[in-house]
Amino acid sequence: GTRMATAVMLYSFGSREGEERGVLESDLVAATLVPGLDRNVIVAALHDLREEEIFLHYVGRRYRFEPVANLSKLIRDEANKLSTDEVLEAVKAQLEAELRESRRAVVWPSDPGAVPDRVPAFQLVFLHPDWSEARQPLRSFIEQARGGRRAYRNGLALVLPDRGQLDRARAAARTRLAIQSLTSPRSRQRFTAEQLEELQEKRAAADRDLAGAVQHAYARAVIPVERTERTPADLPYELEEVDLRPLLTAGRRLADRVMEALSHRVFDEVTADRLIALARLGPERPFVHCSDLVDWFFSVSEFVKLKDRSPIAQAIAAGVKAGKLAYSVGLELVDGRPRLRNPDLLRRGVSLDASEVDLSGDAVVLTPQLAEELVPSKPAPVGPVEPPPGPGPGPGPGPQPSPPVPQPPVGERARQVALWVRVDAAGLFNLNRALSWLREHSTTLEVEVTARATAGDEGYNPVSFRNGVEEPLVEGSAEDLKIEFS
Repeated sequence: GTRMATAVMLYSFGSREGEERGVLESDLVAATLVPGLDRNVIVAALHDLREEEIFLHYVGRRYRFEPVANLSKLIRDEANKLSTDEVLEAVKAQLEAELRESRRAVVWPSDPGAVPDRVPAFQLVFLHPDWSEARQPLRSFIEQARGGRRAYRNGLALVLPDRGQLDRARAAARTRLAIQSLTSPRSRQRFTAEQLEELQEKRAAADRDLAGAVQHAYARAVIPVERTERTPADLPYELEEVDLRPLLTAGRRLADRVMEALSHRVFDEVTADRLIALARLGPERPFVHCSDLVDWFFSVSEFVKLKDRSPIAQAIAAGVKAGKLAYSVGLELVDGRPRLRNPDLLRRGVSLDASEVDLSGDAVVLTPQLAEELVPSKPAPVGPVEPPPGPGPGPGPGPQPSPPVPQPPVGERARQVALWVRVDAAGLFNLNRALSWLREHSTTLEVEVTARATAGDEGYNPVSFRNGVEEPLVEGSAEDLKIEFS
């Protein structure tokens, strides 16, 4: 270092007016190289001097000494003014930018209660750079939630920090923040155009170092899995560790690498047979609420880990189409026996889109045997159906008998269906489902809704609005309403 600094000092003086001052690295190495001194040692010492010496400047690919402090010294002094929290916030912002496409990533939770519970999606929990097993055991994140025990423990992966890479990220973030402070309008520094260019180069290098360090800042992931013979008897699961470092990282984000490393444990689909086996649908358990299925998949370690709950709906739709199970809304127990509030909502052996499957507590999956008991198959009527007898014709404009309902010939399906229903407020939900099914299985669907005003009805209001104009609504009259389904 002394040899190189002396040579640079001698090259820094005696330049003619107008010539670029200083010396190129190639000339400097040629001037200082002697037998027994390796060139790589000289180059390494020169680069270290460039970062450490106060008055050594590197501008225009030339080294020279000047009686003013160099930018590296100014950057170091400014970086020393930054607090640890400011630097960590910059690292966290870069990590959140890296994970912005991952909707279920939790960054640096302060405690297990900061990790959301009962989220029907697989969550990646990136632990704080200063995390330690002694201070916050991994099992506490899996078992504890805000206000009590964690319910969805089968939907978590804990991603552990790599201290070396995070230290590198902190150093790069500190440098970037220092350069931002020096070049801000509030700074009192007056830099030349060459100095500003050098600062921008240093800023770009710090940004690259920060991004690269954050991308490699997590080296391992831990997930709870089904217990084995080696698992202690008092634990319902065991922790499996997965190494993230062997994965290639070119052009890939951190969350994608984590999910690829966990691809042998976390899936984006489940078959209908697997769902039936896990739910133990059979004679002893003929039906299961869909909300219970969601809870089991994200709570019980023996169940398949899913990225979200959409594979459950897809498996139910596939099982219904294949006739392996049935699906309905509105099953209730009456005297200990299951009963459907509306048997028309039962689906079995038909094509069912996954978007039509409701995974709430009001929806159930059933065994085909139970579905047959609740809604036995009925043969389709053949021949015309006689209308109910009505009053005969009389004098004056009295009511006339209804014409007979046309029926399709034997062996053919009806091509046009007209329905008339009367529902209360609670029945509108099921009506919407029925209309949605009709819309998908017909070429045209016309809906006409009529509201009749009756003084004895609850919520009766003798005022209506037509085209924005208030009009009186006479008792017993009808108002046509327009309903749009989306």
